Amino acid sequence: MSKQQRLPRDFTKLIFQSIWFLTAMIPMILWALIKKMLPSNKKSLKNEVILITGAGNGLGRELAERLAPTGCRLALVDINEAAVNEVADRINREHPKTAKAYATNLGVGAEIAALARRVLADFERVDILVNNAGIVIAGPRVWELEDREIDGIFQVNAISHFKMIREFLPGMLERNHGQVVAISSLASLTSVERTGPYTASKWAVTGMMHSLRDDLRDIPNNKVVVTNVCPYYIYSGTGISTSNNWDLRIPPISVEEAAEATINGIVTNKFEFTIPEHHYFWTLLLKLLPLSVRDWFYTIYYCRTSNVTEEQRTGWNSYKIIDRMANRLAEQQKELI
Repeated sequence: MSKQQRLPRDFTKLIFQSIWFLTAMIPMILWALIKKMLPSNKKSLKNEVILITGAGNGLGRELAERLAPTGCRLALVDINEAAVNEVADRINREHPKTAKAYATNLGVGAEIAALARRVLADFERVDILVNNAGIVIAGPRVWELEDREIDGIFQVNAISHFKMIREFLPGMLERNHGQVVAISSLASLTSVERTGPYTASKWAVTGMMHSLRDDLRDIPNNKVVVTNVCPYYIYSGTGISTSNNWDLRIPPISVEEAAEATINGIVTNKFEFTIPEHHYFWTLLLKLLPLSVRDWFYTIYYCRTSNVTEEQRTGWNSYKIIDRMANRLAEQQKELI
């Protein structure tokens, strides 16, 4: 390929557009900084139908309980039927006819399709989709992972987001009203040792949400918004076994802090943010620094798993979910035969 062929298309026009872009960029940045210091307008959630996955415990449960008093209606989804029913019952005692529970394994595509049919039959629509459900596997290095660990993490943490969006976003677009929220992770903006499939799955979620925003931006007068939430490690106090196996220099955030920041991001239509917010700056800065500086930073502000045995790992809820998913998929294959 010649140098002439490698020139950008409409080269002269591109030069003028680039000059205009650089000239206009400064006041746009200043205006964005000013808006950040001003109080944000918060939308009402009254009568909105909000679907939350992973609502049986942790952040999902906290979100459901904090959203219930806003006057919205809640479709609560979790693989643990007893847990999600208990959350819905508790909410309905204080706010009658607000919540309905759905036991669903999001790692199985057929169950997601069935969930969509049930939710739309019960609520007719979903206005805000909160893809919160996720599982963590920590300990094995990338080359030590088994197929079930790789497949299971991606099915629940990433692929389920695609399938849930495919089920509920078309209705939002038809009404030109709605919001897709992903609970990604701070790990999606950086990296963490011994969490290969988890970190990669969260990078996939963040990448998908950026692409989804671009897809929606291409639609004239679109009013469906996208919100990508990247929290630091959350300690919910629910006895999740992985909490005791992390060695963190910076203590985890509470589930209450994570839920409050997430809801604020939803009602102000933020696109992407970390919890705490200042971590976003550090993730951007680290990408600009030499690798040696980045490695030194990670040595000081470490996040790692500590003394995780094979017996401990296989006792985690994540492995139980993966095994249930594998068994369900095996049953489906037998039915096809």
